[in-house]
Amino acid sequence: MSIDELSPRAMDEPTGNIAALPMRRPRLAIVSTRNTLCGIAAYTQALERHFADVFDITVFDLDQYLLRGRHLRVRALGDRHIKDICRDLARFEAVNLQLEYGTLGASASDVCRRFSWLVTAAPQVSVTFHSLTRPPIFPLADFAKAIFTIRWRTALDIADAFPATASYR
Repeated sequence: MSIDELSPRAMDEPTGNIAALPMRRPRLAIVSTRNTLCGIAAYTQALERHFADVFDITVFDLDQYLLRGRHLRVRALGDRHIKDICRDLARFEAVNLQLEYGTLGASASDVCRRFSWLVTAAPQVSVTFHSLTRPPIFPLADFAKAIFTIRWRTALDIADAFPATASYR
């Protein structure tokens, strides 16, 4: 068949299968806990269901045993756990951090340090604050008692739980 034999209509129709590559969905990382007894985990599952058609979603499970540990070696393992997550975040277009008191650590200094690492590593970040409970007043009497009874660890834990901007009464 020559080109002259084709009707104008036949020339407009595709002559073979045309492969169309699907659009790549943006990658969304959710940094959360997966503990089934935790409300954050349920919220994360709802986010996954809701955004599944729009994003390619990966959930990074926060290891609560490591992150809430108070021993120096366990805290170092918790830091490494967060740094491992941070290394992977560069592969994503967006990051959502599910944050609640204690999910990034037991002390305010651990939480602030790890939070800043995650925010710095994320190309675009949104943070969902669930609840951030902290006593509003520094427990000066408890702190002084721990100092005078030579309970250094307790005194350090009390001081560590309050940032420098906390009110002292």
